[in-house]
Amino acid sequence: MRVLRPMSNPTATIVFLHGGGLILGNQDTGIGEAIDWVEKLAVVVVSIDYRLAPGARYAEIVDDCLEGLVWTAQHARDWGAQRKPLVLAGMSAGGGLAVATAIRALEVGAPPVAGQLLLSPMLDDRTDATVQPHGGELPIWDGISNETGWSAALGARRRVKREVTPARATDLEGLPSTYLEVGSVDLFLREDLLFAQRLIDSGVSVECHVWPGAMHGFSTIAPDARLSRRAREARRTWLEHLVSR
Repeated sequence: MRVLRPMSNPTATIVFLHGGGLILGNQDTGIGEAIDWVEKLAVVVVSIDYRLAPGARYAEIVDDCLEGLVWTAQHARDWGAQRKPLVLAGMSAGGGLAVATAIRALEVGAPPVAGQLLLSPMLDDRTDATVQPHGGELPIWDGISNETGWSAALGARRRVKREVTPARATDLEGLPSTYLEVGSVDLFLREDLLFAQRLIDSGVSVECHVWPGAMHGFSTIAPDARLSRRAREARRTWLEHLVSR
């Protein structure tokens, strides 16, 4: 794990789960966004280096993330945040893992999570190469990439229990307040919007953004673009409101 601490008293602790399609990355992948939260919002960020597929199956990866969440809650006193909000955040595969971890935390009675920040989350193993939001080839992460990642995590035969992946979960009640964003030319557009609606139907408070013309990972690939700056500001505003309640 990588622990990032602000210079001032912390306002919250964020457990950050990196992207990489379940097959790539480590605790430093995408950490620039988290550093921004530490500097501007005075939060502590704990970035988890979970195991990757195919060496680990999806349920085992979620186990790692849950273990990181529990460890973080147990050690919040070390940085003066024991009574401050605990938030899950994740990009892409990490966004899906954040949801899966929040669901598992409810099931096992783990420390309560105040919110989940989901950036283009990878939620549904049924999304495949036939899904093309804008009718053409998708940059960065397409259907073939998605099939590769999910097959590595679930096994080639994809024999998956209904409750394993976030989009297959049947009960979303009790999940924390959610920020969810996705680009309009992102492979995950459809699954993310369907999931946002299911959260709303389950009584979860949801703020959802669809960024026009944005591809997967847009704010990391083009951080200085006007749309990327708007997206980062929207995320910070949501987090600031959450931690100041």
